[in-house]
Amino acid sequence: MDAHRLCIALTLITASLAWGCNEGQATLGATDAVEDGTTTGGDGFNLGQEWLTINTIDPADLAVVQVQREAISLGLYLGKGALTDEVNLVLEDIGIPSRYTASTQSGTDYVPVAIGGSCPFLEPVGTPSGSVDCRTVSDRATVAAYARITSLKDNNPLDSGFDNNRSENELWYGNGIETGVNNEALVAMRVIRQNGLCDQDIEPRESAFEAGVEAGRDLYIEKLNDRLAEVGIDINYPDDNRQIDVCAADQALLIPAKSNAQAATDLYAADNPLCANYTPQTIDEIAARDDADVQYLEGLRRGIDTEHSLAEEKIFRVVPCNVSDPLVFDVEGDGIRLVSLGESRADFDLFGVGETQRTTWLQGDDALLVLDRDGNGQIDSGRELFGNFVGAVGYHEVKTGFEHLALLDADQNGLIDQNDAAYTQLQLWQDVDGDGQSQDSELHSLRTLGVASIALGYRAIPESAGLDRQLTQRGLFVRTAESALKTGTAVGSVYDVWFRYVQTPIAD
Repeated sequence: MDAHRLCIALTLITASLAWGCNEGQATLGATDAVEDGTTTGGDGFNLGQEWLTINTIDPADLAVVQVQREAISLGLYLGKGALTDEVNLVLEDIGIPSRYTASTQSGTDYVPVAIGGSCPFLEPVGTPSGSVDCRTVSDRATVAAYARITSLKDNNPLDSGFDNNRSENELWYGNGIETGVNNEALVAMRVIRQNGLCDQDIEPRESAFEAGVEAGRDLYIEKLNDRLAEVGIDINYPDDNRQIDVCAADQALLIPAKSNAQAATDLYAADNPLCANYTPQTIDEIAARDDADVQYLEGLRRGIDTEHSLAEEKIFRVVPCNVSDPLVFDVEGDGIRLVSLGESRADFDLFGVGETQRTTWLQGDDALLVLDRDGNGQIDSGRELFGNFVGAVGYHEVKTGFEHLALLDADQNGLIDQNDAAYTQLQLWQDVDGDGQSQDSELHSLRTLGVASIALGYRAIPESAGLDRQLTQRGLFVRTAESALKTGTAVGSVYDVWFRYVQTPIAD
């Protein structure tokens, strides 16, 4: 194929994709995606892409969701019970005869001692208190419960009602167990504290940590309510416990809240110090205050994690249809082949928050479009893919991966080609071993895999629907002459693909 014919092909492709259709409006740019492309979900809020809710899933898919929800509920019950057993074993081990019983009781928040002209967190570290430390009880019980998760699943297998799509049901079952352990650990600590079984005379070091935990929870609550308001959900967490049934609620709401809280931790600690009116007078006092500040900051981070886990259970009933949406290239023209969530072994940080998700993944010669934004030679997170969140940080959204990619169209001609600086920076990742970890040998330039240019127009795929709607939009790329000769076609397909995911099982 000569350059003239290739140019004609590009023009025809671009023109055809720019022509709108009833099922999905094509676009050649991404200038007003957030403002103009929002859709209203069944719960009356707007997001910058299509979001499935429990009300918009078709009946057959809803039946699958309900089975997976039941698996989660069984896991929650089992995890809470395991943590309860371990708390009682710890209490017995330290000589406390009272027993903790899991219930709906939530206990009370930790309230640090009154702060006057001195700073109560600055006693010498290690001052004997003679009391039981609630945090130690909770942490010991949590570690022991986690050590039992595999045996818990083996000794309490899901029954035959979960055999259809069993591997995925077991993933959600394990997710429920882990969430149950985590959440019951917090409740147990608060209840045994309220009952006077621990923290009767808390050490200053631990007191600073606990003050940080409560501050971290407050910070997360603030950021979650900010995010809810941003997307138009009229709920004031945690006072309003109405539950929201939204696929990918964690991606759209909870993870942004957690990420924003983590980013604000240092500033929040500076604005809300342990002892605002206290000025240390000696070197020892300065050292003691610095130590207390370290404990406070560590507590802040723990508090963010704690409230994030609680929020998942309190207001977001888990809808096991979580989706993320990178751009995927059908390199050889033989169709996109996906590894199901239940069979996948790919653990990947889809949202760039330092936590991996077990996710649907590619197989064969199909490739993810990637951009090594931090220049470390690896693809570390979904921030280096082309989904809906734009940029290395933050939660500015566009509707599709195509509109995300269009932000790199320097000459605004509706193509990513050799006239754009991004053309040589973009890569295609063929994860040959399917482990979700990029290797040098798996990352290829666009030209190496036969991509001469990428048309930024796209069309919705109307036959895709419900939970099986994994290929949501289709665009085209123009092949190099060598690739066209090899495959027998001048163009190939690019898809915006929804990957289903669940938090990576810790037991693995």
